[in-house]
Amino acid sequence: MISLPICGSHLELSSPKNVAINLLHHPFSFSISKKQTTTLLTHLTMVMSRLLSFIFPPPPSLVVSTMSVVSLVSLANAGLSEIRGKHLNYSKFWNANPSSEKQIKLSSKAGMLLLYTPAFLAGLASFWIFPHEGLRSTLLQSAVTLHFFKRVFEVSNTIM
Repeated sequence: MISLPICGSHLELSSPKNVAINLLHHPFSFSISKKQTTTLLTHLTMVMSRLLSFIFPPPPSLVVSTMSVVSLVSLANAGLSEIRGKHLNYSKFWNANPSSEKQIKLSSKAGMLLLYTPAFLAGLASFWIFPHEGLRSTLLQSAVTLHFFKRVFEVSNTIM
């Protein structure tokens, strides 16, 4: 029970919904017992724990941890290469970084189609490879697949 002192008398409330309703109508101080405080803190801790495990799940295997480290190292290497002046040779525009070597020239649209189609197919395959892994996984699979589908659709419409 929660006791609310209202106009010299105490109003006993039995449910949190009633507490919220009465606090809106009577915004006075209220007191709760030590047991209720402990219960409230326990529930709050449980909710925060679930929320944090949803947002930042622990790595499920050594493979995921290893791939995270490999991604971080390769990204750092690419960044340092850019700082040193050794740029990547990809550009939407032809001949952006001319070199003495003979290069294959490919239009931007064909290159985008070549790059985005396998990514879209991989997104589709993820639904078959990892079915029903949870809400977070399904949202991620859907977002990635939809993103690459949109790119492939845009490029294929401009080519035709």
